This record gives sequence, C-alpha cells and structure tokens, in this order.
Amino acid sequence: RDADHASSAQIAADQLTATANAYWAPTTDPKTVQAFDMKVVLDIWHQELSSFHRDRASLLELSRYLEHFLWPAWNENSPWEHTLSIIVMINEKFREGVPAWDSFLSDAPRFTLFFRHAALLLFPPTRRVV
Repeated sequence: RDADHASSAQIAADQLTATANAYWAPTTDPKTVQAFDMKVVLDIWHQELSSFHRDRASLLELSRYLEHFLWPAWNENSPWEHTLSIIVMINEKFREGVPAWDSFLSDAPRFTLFFRHAALLLFPPTRRVV
C-alpha cells in the first residue's frame, strides 16, 4: 500500500480515494459532495493516520484532505484527533516539499487559535499543588 509507488489503478481502487471522492475531492461534482462528518475524521485518524504510515498520509495529501476537509471544518471545539490530523497533514506537506501554509493564510485569527489549541494538546499546563 505504498502510495509513492502505487499505480493509478491502485490509487483509484483505494478506500481512501472513495472516501475523498464522497466528501472533499476537488474533482467531485459539488452537487454530490457529502456534508462534513466528524466520524470520517475520527475513522481516518484511528485507521490510517495514528499509525503514521507515510503512504496513507501521502494518499490523503494527494486528495487535498487538509485543504478541503480538515481545515474548513476545524474549530476550537474539534476533538484532538481533528487537530492532530491537521498537524500530520502539515508535516506530510513539508515531507513532500509542498507549500504547507497556504490554506491558513486567509484566516490568521483562526490559525492562531488552532496553534494555541495544538500547543495545549502537546504541552498541557501543569497544575501546581499548593
């Protein structure tokens, strides 16, 4: 399942491609695109991204998962899986040499909120015992 070496037929037959075509792929007819569903984010995190397999993140990057599904739906109440999915996809963009920040430029205040939220997930405040 290595997306770096997968044929176009293998990519087209992959379940992630079917999910992308249903929810966010830029080539999907806007009349048939399904509405955002957090269950999709959670399923992709737990089944594909949490194991950090490069080929799965690469396939998601190919489908523009970050730009068309993750980032547009993120808010401060999003579950940690949503936030970490965005971080993994940003990392994948850097790994592939693709501009990573373009999606965030149009909404700097929300990106600032995202960054704070991500930092709190990674570095939770310590509680002092008095």
